[in-house]
Amino acid sequence: MNKPAEEDIQRRQQEKKATIAAFHELFAQRSAELVLKNLSKECYENELTFVKGDPSGSAFNSGKRYVILHIRRLMAKKLDTDKQEKAVL
Repeated sequence: MNKPAEEDIQRRQQEKKATIAAFHELFAQRSAELVLKNLSKECYENELTFVKGDPSGSAFNSGKRYVILHIRRLMAKKLDTDKQEKAVL
């Protein structure tokens, strides 16, 4: 691999680690569970996002759902693991 590409990969890996650490720090706060509970409801985490006869509404709801699922995925990642270091944004 050439040097600029290698540096870019390392930069993205560091950024990913920092992002995951920031999510862990943010959602470790006492009020985080209440916020996550609200986001779960508002973002249809455990519900269907389909809106009969409204493809745009379905797509909008799916986008909202993506937000809470993304947060949950980042929270599920452990800090400072080899697997995480290989992950790229």
